[in-house]
Amino acid sequence: MLQQVRTVREKTPAVLAMFITDNEYLQKAAFDAHAIPRLCTMLKLAYDPVAESSITRPWMPGPPTQGQGDETQAPLLKNLGLSPQLLHNIKVRESTLRAIAAIVPFKDEYRKVVVDEGLVPYIVESMNSRPGKPAPKTNEKNEKATNGSVEEDSNLAYGMNPLPVIIAACGAIRALSRSVSILRTTLIDIGIAPPVINLLHHPDLEVQIAATATMCNLVTDISPMRDVRNIPRT
Repeated sequence: MLQQVRTVREKTPAVLAMFITDNEYLQKAAFDAHAIPRLCTMLKLAYDPVAESSITRPWMPGPPTQGQGDETQAPLLKNLGLSPQLLHNIKVRESTLRAIAAIVPFKDEYRKVVVDEGLVPYIVESMNSRPGKPAPKTNEKNEKATNGSVEEDSNLAYGMNPLPVIIAACGAIRALSRSVSILRTTLIDIGIAPPVINLLHHPDLEVQIAATATMCNLVTDISPMRDVRNIPRT
């Protein structure tokens, strides 16, 4: 039963995205049905850290040697890979990001709801293959990492974002950046430029294409990001 519920939550936003892409009438219907707040809640829940007890550890051929921590018997093959909860969270991230990008490309009113729901930090974190806790500003997170205040195993609690999640996050940022006010305030404040620039050098071509399309919206004539002095340093 739990698996069925998870499957519905994972696939429903992606199906919604397929229906409403490039269709303003259906986008308005989704907006009027309060789809955006629900999608925002789903994405936020997908970044709830998973309890350490449910995080799967790598398989070892024998018991850990002295000094490796737990002296109990090593996990068996059944414990390989991501935990079901982490895998579910990753799938929800991709589908909700795709749905958000499909709803908001034409209306500032829709994009404003996404910002007001406080979702932008979660979208930015989805551009990171090794995500952590979403922070209001990317430079705040970098400062914590420099000061050593970020836990070393934080990635385990948030899983790994595969390529489809990163590409979907680029699409969501690209749609939000069509709003002049959001581009000049929220996206500047959170420091969106460095994550996108980093993805321009990603080894995967599809990620590079998605990042390039996003960057095109970030450096329009009215964008303060055209001036390198306005780009926060990482």
